[in-house]
Amino acid sequence: MPNKQKRVAAIHDISCFGKCSLTVALPIISAAGVECSVMPTAVLSTHTGGFEGFTFRDLTDDMRPIAEHWKKENIRFDAFYSGYLGSLGQIDIVRDVFEMFRTIILHSFPFSKPKNYN
Repeated sequence: MPNKQKRVAAIHDISCFGKCSLTVALPIISAAGVECSVMPTAVLSTHTGGFEGFTFRDLTDDMRPIAEHWKKENIRFDAFYSGYLGSLGQIDIVRDVFEMFRTIILHSFPFSKPKNYN
């Protein structure tokens, strides 16, 4: 019986310039042979380190509907990856998403990229 490809839900921002965010995570996760489904938290013109005046589009209002659609479609995940969150309200949403999908699969575990706020 062939192994099913693993699937991760990546909850993270998209920076249009810079070596960070989903633009870096996606090819790495894919190169590891893992299917990556994305839930963008924000779109920024550049990453936040060393740039001033960057644009920031908050996608908080889109996150729950994305998760609800995934749930309706019975999409399952083997892991969750949470990166940059664009607002404090997104913390609760990410926690709810973890819980929403934890009931679907028993072997799911959240993991997160630490952020240095200094």
